[in-house]
Amino acid sequence: TTRVWWTAFDSTPRLPGFARASFDAATFLGVTGLLTMLRFRPLLVQLMIAACAMTAIVLTSSKGMVMAFPLAVLWVLVHQRRSNPWGTVVLTAVCAAALLLPLSVAYLGFGSQTSEADVPSLLVSVWGRFTSMWPDAFSLLPEGLQALLGAGIGGIGTPQTVGHAAHLENAGDNLAVYILISFGLPGLCYYAAPVLLSSKVAASEVAMVYRAYVGVLLLAYVYGVVSNIVESSFFGLVFGL
Repeated sequence: TTRVWWTAFDSTPRLPGFARASFDAATFLGVTGLLTMLRFRPLLVQLMIAACAMTAIVLTSSKGMVMAFPLAVLWVLVHQRRSNPWGTVVLTAVCAAALLLPLSVAYLGFGSQTSEADVPSLLVSVWGRFTSMWPDAFSLLPEGLQALLGAGIGGIGTPQTVGHAAHLENAGDNLAVYILISFGLPGLCYYAAPVLLSSKVAASEVAMVYRAYVGVLLLAYVYGVVSNIVESSFFGLVFGL
């Protein structure tokens, strides 16, 4: 496509492709690129597919998928040649890191002292999540012990625009934050459930299915650090939501 759009936040030009926006295009490319790799066994073919997908992802300027896709590709290539059950360990580490990052930013002020002038232009949108979006999201929780159960469905993200708190709208560009604000501490079970089930998948499914399961989850957890994948229709289709 020749259509280019600019973000209002940092005036960065982005190529959306055949999608609503660049982050949706990056989602299509990341997931379909990874699954297409799994359909072929020759290493050269897999590397060519990965290279084409990665090039297209870079053009979307989606930093989250630029980080997530190489990690998922590496997992597929390594596991395909040396089958092992380490996927659960890898997923646990990534899941925990993706959860602790926004919590440390919101409650410990990690990275909040960095000024916009000190941040590279390509990372300004990430800086915005650190300094305002994630901390502000936790202010949406109800007061007292009710906060442990979250604000409920519609308490964050797009649904806010049609509710009584439209003036507090928060995009919720983080999977862990979105789930915690919506469901509170019980949401952690939902957040970690795919990781807890990975060992069962490894024991009951063929290696290719396990490889795809871990690979797609790596995309979801890493890309979900800086993107609202809960409201992504494509991710919803992939995960059966």
